[in-house]
Amino acid sequence: MTGVSAAAVRMDPDGAQLVASLPSLLPAGAPPAALVTVVAAQGSAPRGPGARMVVRGGKLLAGTIGGGHLEQLATDEASDLLAKSPNFQPVMRDWALGPALAQCCGGRVAVRLEPISSASARTLTQALNLAQSTDGLFQTGEGPHLLVERPVLQPSVVIFGAGHVARALAHVLAVHPWRVVVVDERPDWADPGAFCVGTEVRATAPLAALQQWGWLGGDQQPTPSPPLLSQSFAVIMTHDHELDRQIAWALLRHEADQHLPYVGVIGSKTKIATLHRRLAGQGITPAQLQHLTAPIGLLRPAANGQPRPIGGKRPGEIATSVAADLMLRIATWTEAAQ
Repeated sequence: MTGVSAAAVRMDPDGAQLVASLPSLLPAGAPPAALVTVVAAQGSAPRGPGARMVVRGGKLLAGTIGGGHLEQLATDEASDLLAKSPNFQPVMRDWALGPALAQCCGGRVAVRLEPISSASARTLTQALNLAQSTDGLFQTGEGPHLLVERPVLQPSVVIFGAGHVARALAHVLAVHPWRVVVVDERPDWADPGAFCVGTEVRATAPLAALQQWGWLGGDQQPTPSPPLLSQSFAVIMTHDHELDRQIAWALLRHEADQHLPYVGVIGSKTKIATLHRRLAGQGITPAQLQHLTAPIGLLRPAANGQPRPIGGKRPGEIATSVAADLMLRIATWTEAAQ
């Protein structure tokens, strides 16, 4: 691979998440590390341009460029460069994924290896934030090292309720580069310690949270980083059926061009039938009800021809089913938004 194109490529979601987390990986006073970035890929390669990882002391701190011998070779070389000089000059490496790497992918990968300090980490994160907020491009490197990326719109999954299924779902979603927000009015359940690092847990009444975020039609109130209505997938699974209905009503009554991409409610056939009937009685139109997904989860055909979610009744089974369905829906939404 003799060079890279300056044409913008779609930003790797995991790579973007890594750039966003750089200041926490390299806080003030932390020793320098090496940032490894896939700049170009041809043929069958484990990851494409924008995949990233951070290496220090011969170890992978975060991220991935695809695993296997390719990743180990890049880790070793980045560590060697860093050991010789914490401010080494960025270099490019071009590897064929063949017998020499004990990988039979058959493609080629070009990676950039560069030093990164706490200061340059903040600079990169700020540049990414600017590109995301202005719908601009994220450019790193120069000359043959140049990589121009177009940030990808990332959704928020807002889980109303922090019970057993909600906790399992948040854990499953932790492997995705999505923002996950959990809202529950019960302080003993809205415990950040019961969730994976990175999950935002808010001990507040769900309707109060919607009011603060400006989702109920009023002005947004002072609150840290409210999720955006147009980018949020809402999963309603509180401890109270009446509260589920109230949240669903609040989210479904928006105009057609202001609907969330997804509003899902957990429940049995009886609960869902009652929910539909009561929402309709409160003025939710048939068109608005079309935006409601209930039951939630990835569906499969049943023997009688009626689809039903995969899995069983255990929290982990339900969480896996719901997460799989969200993957399909978010992939479709992301493609349509680009």
